[in-house]
Amino acid sequence: MASKKKFLSVRFLLSAAAALLALVAIFLMFAPAAVCEIIPETSLTKAQTVNYTGIQLTFGYTETTTVPVIGTEVKTEIFKFSFANFLPYILLAAGIAFSVLTAFGKLGKISPIVAAACLVVAGVLFFLAPDMCVPASDNKELVKNLKDSLSLASGAIVAGVLSVIAALLALVPLFLKKGKR
Repeated sequence: MASKKKFLSVRFLLSAAAALLALVAIFLMFAPAAVCEIIPETSLTKAQTVNYTGIQLTFGYTETTTVPVIGTEVKTEIFKFSFANFLPYILLAAGIAFSVLTAFGKLGKISPIVAAACLVVAGVLFFLAPDMCVPASDNKELVKNLKDSLSLASGAIVAGVLSVIAALLALVPLFLKKGKR
């Protein structure tokens, strides 16, 4: 009976929920993280946009286009690897690890603090994803135009919000009375 009570404790449930939300935020790397407006909307045309996922912004992206007349493929590198965009995923993994340690009562009160710190910093970094991407060009004007046309997309927004909520859930066990833990 004692082991069943330990697994159903409030600390365990809150820490498990924090870890689960952080895991969902990691899986949102497959969702659009940035959107680029190629052709702005006018009275005659609709806006044309391109979505880039978190994986493309983080690990780089090369676009392959087939030229219709010649029939050859042209490869254009759009983004290079960005450690700044990789950092939120590392912090989420650390936040999950410390949330699991909190769930099992290891490391005392430092574990939820470290978990919350990792998760909140990851959440903030998700909101900066378009600014931290590394365009694959040496032309400063082209890089500036690309970064100006990128805006935050739904995947990065949801991942950032989930990370911050997970951080709040990870902190709650600190404020529980001894009997509720």
